[in-house]
Amino acid sequence: MSPVQRADFYERLKAWAAEPINGVYLDDSEVASLEAFLGTLSFEAESNVAETD
Repeated sequence: MSPVQRADFYERLKAWAAEPINGVYLDDSEVASLEAFLGTLSFEAESNVAETD
């Protein structure tokens, strides 16, 4: 995901977050975009987290 795509997706994500939760459905491409966006983030966890597949 390029920096421009990331910024665009973040703006769309902010708009999506303002929608009522019961009326929002993500299609497969939107889920893939969300997964790609989250993959660009990095942060330190306050406690150890067990990863599962």
